[in-house]
Amino acid sequence: QAQALERIIARKLLAAEARKQKLDSTPLAAIIKNQAEETALAQLLARKITDGVPRVSDDEIAEFLRSFPASVTDRRLLSVEQFFVPNLPAKTLEEIKQVKTMEAAQAILDANKVVYRRTVTNIDTVALDPAFAQQLVETEGNDIFVMPNGVTAEIGRIVSSRPEPITGEQARVAARTIIMRQRSAEMVNNALSKVIAEGRRKVQVNPQFNGKAKPESADRK
Repeated sequence: QAQALERIIARKLLAAEARKQKLDSTPLAAIIKNQAEETALAQLLARKITDGVPRVSDDEIAEFLRSFPASVTDRRLLSVEQFFVPNLPAKTLEEIKQVKTMEAAQAILDANKVVYRRTVTNIDTVALDPAFAQQLVETEGNDIFVMPNGVTAEIGRIVSSRPEPITGEQARVAARTIIMRQRSAEMVNNALSKVIAEGRRKVQVNPQFNGKAKPESADRK
């Protein structure tokens, strides 16, 4: 609470200094304020959508606990050695999916001159996507896992694993929380994507911002 209070005080003091220097009346300030307002409104829209998320039934909780034990009843704290790859070409990704060791994956990255960073990190399976958590713990041993995310990817191997199961009523609470988190994200994504898709059809973009500019005619120097 003390840290939060200090952050509020600092923010207000800095904002007051910015107003004193009349930075709030500049064209850039108007742009930033507009962006902040639009971001806040989008967040409010997402929050309203999550208010309509259906409740999780007891049957759904029981099925989740049976299907994804690695997330709750067989929760693990993992130490993972991994390569973080900021830009992994699709062809190289497919090559790496065919191997089972970090050494082989590293050889493929080096052969394709792909930049990567080697790290060791800790992972709590309760925080992962349940399907991926289940898949991940099954690689324990010498097999590697590959987790692509857009153009980036994480390639790793479990170094050590410590069971930290969640049991009893706490397990049911954890399962309900995870299901609600997934359900909310899916509902928000679907609803906002629909709004954007429907509105995008009515948006007109100035030609100079839409693709390459037209080439100058041949008679112009």
